[in-house]
Amino acid sequence: MPDKPPIRKNTADLGNGIEYEQDVLAIGTDSVLLADFALPAHGRVCDLGCGAGAVMLMMALRGGDSTRFDGVELRPGAAEKARRNILRAGLSARMDVYCQDLRAISETLAHAAYTSVVSNPPYMPVGGSIPPEDSEAQIARTECCCTLEDLCAAAAYLLKYGGRFSVVYPPERLSELMRVMREHEIEPKRLRLFCRRPDTGPSLVLLEGRRGGREGLKILPSLFGDSEEFQKIARTF
Repeated sequence: MPDKPPIRKNTADLGNGIEYEQDVLAIGTDSVLLADFALPAHGRVCDLGCGAGAVMLMMALRGGDSTRFDGVELRPGAAEKARRNILRAGLSARMDVYCQDLRAISETLAHAAYTSVVSNPPYMPVGGSIPPEDSEAQIARTECCCTLEDLCAAAAYLLKYGGRFSVVYPPERLSELMRVMREHEIEPKRLRLFCRRPDTGPSLVLLEGRRGGREGLKILPSLFGDSEEFQKIARTF
């Protein structure tokens, strides 16, 4: 059997030999964990701030064939990369990308039309260490164009009653994330912490909320980077 073609610089193997064109943010642990955490997915799924499409592509390649995915991305270059990645993966029939500011999501996407919304949003407040002239990185990594308020308002608009909103986020901002979700009638329902090793604190948190859900939070066992479970997730994705 011939070897797979070499992966070019700034690309990654998405699985099954599919070449994935990286964005400012390459496929990382946070994207892989979110894709796994948000499955299974049914009906229509929206990825807010989809970048080059990593999370929704991993979900689509490993989920049911009937699920439809829409990505929303502000940066034209990243949105175009996402479209090329979808084409390479052979998923154009059930995936679309909208070059759209999620703060004006009602201009493009339908209200209460999605069973699931996912997001790996910017983590950093404005004014961090990123040089201001690097506008692509500023948008991808900081809240200059997407605050938690913006994100949760967009998710609440898109979700059907009972729909799921899955987010990966820094643990030090967990209380803020839960508060803003609730302000938009998305009740936190499922929580998991990711720790690189058993002797370290969490480096990422995965949180799922339900639109219009009742109170009651399920805390899953923590996931460790050196565990067999994490290695299995990493191999699957």
